[in-house]
Amino acid sequence: MEKNDMEVLAEAEYFNKLADKWDEIREVDDVKLSELVQLLHLKQDDEVLDIGSGTGVLLPYLAPLVKTVTAVDFAAHMLAKAQEKCARFSNIFFSVSDVLAYEPERTFDKITCLNFYPHIRDKRLFVERTDLLLAANGEITIMHDLSRQQVNDIHGSSAEIADDRLREAAAEAEIFQANGFSVKRIIENDSCYFLQLRKNRKQAYQKS
Repeated sequence: MEKNDMEVLAEAEYFNKLADKWDEIREVDDVKLSELVQLLHLKQDDEVLDIGSGTGVLLPYLAPLVKTVTAVDFAAHMLAKAQEKCARFSNIFFSVSDVLAYEPERTFDKITCLNFYPHIRDKRLFVERTDLLLAANGEITIMHDLSRQQVNDIHGSSAEIADDRLREAAAEAEIFQANGFSVKRIIENDSCYFLQLRKNRKQAYQKS
Protein backbone atom coordinates (compact mmCIF):
# COMPACT_ATOMS: atom_id res chain seq x y z
CA MET A 1 0.00 0.00 0.00
CA GLU A 2 1.38 3.40 -0.98
CA LYS A 3 1.69 6.13 1.61
CA ASN A 4 0.18 9.55 1.09
CA ASP A 5 2.12 12.79 1.59
CA MET A 6 0.84 13.27 5.15
CA GLU A 7 1.99 9.78 6.12
CA VAL A 8 5.43 10.47 4.67
CA LEU A 9 5.69 13.75 6.61
CA ALA A 10 4.59 11.98 9.79
CA GLU A 11 7.22 9.30 9.27
CA ALA A 12 9.95 11.88 8.67
CA GLU A 13 8.93 13.61 11.90
CA TYR A 14 9.02 10.24 13.68
CA PHE A 15 12.67 9.83 12.72
CA ASN A 16 13.48 13.46 13.47
CA LYS A 17 12.29 12.96 17.04
CA LEU A 18 14.58 9.95 17.38
CA ALA A 19 17.64 11.69 15.94
CA ASP A 20 19.24 12.70 19.25
CA LYS A 21 19.08 9.19 20.71
CA TRP A 22 19.20 7.04 17.56
CA ASP A 23 22.86 6.11 17.93
CA GLU A 24 22.22 5.04 21.51
CA ILE A 25 19.29 2.74 20.75
CA ARG A 26 20.59 1.37 17.44
CA GLU A 27 23.60 -0.87 18.04
CA VAL A 28 26.18 -0.88 15.25
CA ASP A 29 27.87 -4.18 14.40
CA ASP A 30 31.19 -3.04 12.96
CA VAL A 31 32.19 -6.48 11.72
CA LYS A 32 28.91 -7.11 9.96
CA LEU A 33 28.80 -3.69 8.30
CA SER A 34 32.39 -4.07 7.14
CA GLU A 35 31.54 -7.44 5.60
CA LEU A 36 28.49 -6.02 3.83
CA VAL A 37 30.51 -3.13 2.43
CA GLN A 38 33.15 -5.55 1.14
CA LEU A 39 30.43 -7.23 -0.92
CA LEU A 40 29.82 -3.91 -2.73
CA HIS A 41 33.23 -4.16 -4.47
CA LEU A 42 33.63 -0.39 -4.43
CA LYS A 43 36.27 1.36 -6.54
CA GLN A 44 38.28 4.46 -5.72
CA ASP A 45 36.67 6.43 -8.55
CA ASP A 46 33.10 5.41 -7.65
CA GLU A 47 30.57 8.13 -6.91
CA VAL A 48 28.05 6.72 -4.47
CA LEU A 49 24.53 7.77 -3.53
CA ASP A 50 23.52 6.62 -0.05
CA ILE A 51 19.75 6.68 0.32
CA GLY A 52 18.15 6.96 3.75
CA SER A 53 21.44 7.79 5.42
CA GLY A 54 19.85 8.61 8.76
CA THR A 55 22.53 9.52 11.30
CA GLY A 56 25.22 8.31 8.92
CA VAL A 57 25.84 4.77 10.12
CA LEU A 58 27.14 3.58 6.75
CA LEU A 59 28.96 6.72 5.64
CA PRO A 60 32.31 6.18 7.44
CA TYR A 61 32.53 2.74 5.82
CA LEU A 62 31.96 4.14 2.33
CA ALA A 63 33.88 7.42 2.30
CA PRO A 64 37.46 6.05 2.57
CA LEU A 65 36.85 3.66 -0.35
CA VAL A 66 35.33 5.92 -3.02
CA LYS A 67 35.60 9.30 -4.74
CA THR A 68 32.41 10.83 -3.33
CA VAL A 69 29.38 9.89 -1.25
CA THR A 70 26.12 11.82 -1.47
CA ALA A 71 23.94 11.19 1.58
CA VAL A 72 20.20 11.70 1.14
CA ASP A 73 17.49 11.48 3.80
CA PHE A 74 14.03 12.97 4.27
CA ALA A 75 14.58 13.52 8.02
CA ALA A 76 16.58 16.74 8.41
CA HIS A 77 17.54 16.20 12.05
CA MET A 78 18.84 12.70 11.35
CA LEU A 79 20.97 13.97 8.47
CA ALA A 80 22.28 16.85 10.60
CA LYS A 81 23.60 14.27 13.04
CA ALA A 82 25.27 12.45 10.17
CA GLN A 83 26.91 15.66 8.96
CA GLU A 84 28.20 16.39 12.45
CA LYS A 85 29.62 12.88 12.89
CA CYS A 86 31.24 12.80 9.45
CA ALA A 87 32.80 16.28 9.45
CA ARG A 88 36.26 14.74 9.04
CA PHE A 89 35.37 13.46 5.55
CA SER A 90 35.69 16.02 2.77
CA ASN A 91 34.12 13.76 0.14
CA ILE A 92 30.67 13.36 1.73
CA PHE A 93 27.87 15.67 0.60
CA PHE A 94 24.44 15.92 2.20
CA SER A 95 20.96 16.55 0.82
CA VAL A 96 17.71 16.66 2.78
CA SER A 97 15.29 15.23 0.28
CA ASP A 98 12.65 12.60 -0.42
CA VAL A 99 14.47 10.28 -2.80
CA LEU A 100 11.31 9.95 -4.91
CA ALA A 101 11.63 13.66 -5.73
CA TYR A 102 15.41 13.92 -5.68
CA GLU A 103 16.79 15.28 -8.97
CA PRO A 104 20.56 15.81 -8.95
CA GLU A 105 22.37 17.03 -12.06
CA ARG A 106 24.45 13.88 -12.34
CA THR A 107 24.29 10.10 -12.07
CA PHE A 108 25.99 7.68 -9.68
CA ASP A 109 28.03 4.51 -10.07
CA LYS A 110 26.57 2.88 -6.99
CA ILE A 111 23.50 3.37 -4.82
CA THR A 112 23.41 2.01 -1.28
CA CYS A 113 20.36 1.71 0.91
CA LEU A 114 20.97 0.47 4.45
CA ASN A 115 18.00 -0.17 6.75
CA PHE A 116 15.72 2.20 4.83
CA TYR A 117 14.07 0.42 1.91
CA PRO A 118 10.84 -0.60 3.75
CA HIS A 119 10.12 3.09 4.41
CA ILE A 120 9.94 3.97 0.70
CA ARG A 121 6.30 4.63 -0.05
CA ASP A 122 6.15 3.69 -3.75
CA LYS A 123 8.51 0.88 -4.69
CA ARG A 124 7.79 0.98 -8.42
CA LEU A 125 8.43 4.71 -8.59
CA PHE A 126 11.59 4.12 -6.59
CA VAL A 127 12.84 1.65 -9.19
CA GLU A 128 12.19 4.19 -11.95
CA ARG A 129 14.03 6.85 -9.95
CA THR A 130 16.90 4.44 -9.34
CA ASP A 131 17.20 3.86 -13.08
CA LEU A 132 17.47 7.60 -13.67
CA LEU A 133 19.98 8.09 -10.86
CA LEU A 134 22.35 5.32 -11.89
CA ALA A 135 24.97 5.53 -14.61
CA ALA A 136 25.04 2.80 -17.26
CA ASN A 137 25.76 -0.57 -15.63
CA GLY A 138 25.49 1.03 -12.20
CA GLU A 139 24.44 -0.98 -9.18
CA ILE A 140 22.01 -0.58 -6.30
CA THR A 141 22.31 -2.56 -3.09
CA ILE A 142 19.50 -2.83 -0.57
CA MET A 143 20.78 -4.17 2.72
CA HIS A 144 19.97 -4.66 6.37
CA ASP A 145 22.32 -5.71 9.11
CA LEU A 146 19.40 -7.65 10.59
CA SER A 147 17.27 -10.48 9.30
CA ARG A 148 14.02 -9.74 7.46
CA GLN A 149 12.05 -11.10 10.41
CA GLN A 150 13.91 -8.86 12.85
CA VAL A 151 13.28 -5.81 10.67
CA ASN A 152 9.57 -6.55 10.45
CA ASP A 153 9.32 -7.25 14.19
CA ILE A 154 10.95 -3.89 15.00
CA HIS A 155 8.69 -2.01 12.61
CA GLY A 156 5.61 -3.84 13.84
CA SER A 157 6.23 -2.62 17.38
CA SER A 158 5.78 1.04 16.38
CA ALA A 159 2.48 2.46 15.10
CA GLU A 160 4.23 5.04 12.89
CA ILE A 161 6.10 2.45 10.82
CA ALA A 162 4.06 -0.71 11.42
CA ASP A 163 3.13 -0.99 7.73
CA ASP A 164 6.71 -0.62 6.50
CA ARG A 165 7.34 -4.29 5.81
CA LEU A 166 10.34 -5.92 4.18
CA ARG A 167 9.47 -8.69 1.73
CA GLU A 168 11.61 -11.59 0.64
CA ALA A 169 14.56 -10.39 -1.42
CA ALA A 170 13.51 -12.45 -4.44
CA ALA A 171 10.10 -10.75 -4.44
CA GLU A 172 11.64 -7.29 -4.27
CA ALA A 173 14.06 -8.21 -7.04
CA GLU A 174 11.17 -8.90 -9.43
CA ILE A 175 10.19 -5.21 -9.45
CA PHE A 176 13.70 -4.25 -10.50
CA GLN A 177 13.97 -7.03 -13.07
CA ALA A 178 10.79 -5.79 -14.74
CA ASN A 179 12.54 -2.45 -15.26
CA GLY A 180 15.79 -3.58 -16.83
CA PHE A 181 17.86 -4.67 -13.83
CA SER A 182 19.55 -8.00 -13.27
CA VAL A 183 20.20 -9.65 -9.92
CA LYS A 184 23.87 -9.74 -9.00
CA ARG A 185 23.65 -11.19 -5.51
CA ILE A 186 21.04 -12.16 -2.92
CA ILE A 187 21.88 -13.04 0.66
CA GLU A 188 19.02 -13.53 3.07
CA ASN A 189 19.63 -15.31 6.36
CA ASP A 190 19.24 -14.99 10.13
CA SER A 191 21.76 -12.15 10.39
CA CYS A 192 21.39 -9.97 7.28
CA TYR A 193 19.50 -9.07 4.12
CA PHE A 194 21.45 -8.18 0.98
CA LEU A 195 19.96 -7.55 -2.47
CA GLN A 196 22.36 -6.29 -5.15
CA LEU A 197 21.12 -5.39 -8.63
CA ARG A 198 22.78 -4.09 -11.77
CA LYS A 199 21.24 -1.65 -14.23
CA ASN A 200 21.50 -3.16 -17.72
CA ARG A 201 20.16 -0.20 -19.68
CA LYS A 202 22.64 1.97 -21.54
CA GLN A 203 20.08 4.77 -21.54
CA ALA A 204 18.05 6.14 -18.68
CA TYR A 205 14.56 4.77 -18.15
CA GLN A 206 11.89 6.69 -20.04
CA LYS A 207 8.30 6.58 -18.83
CA SER A 208 5.81 5.88 -21.62
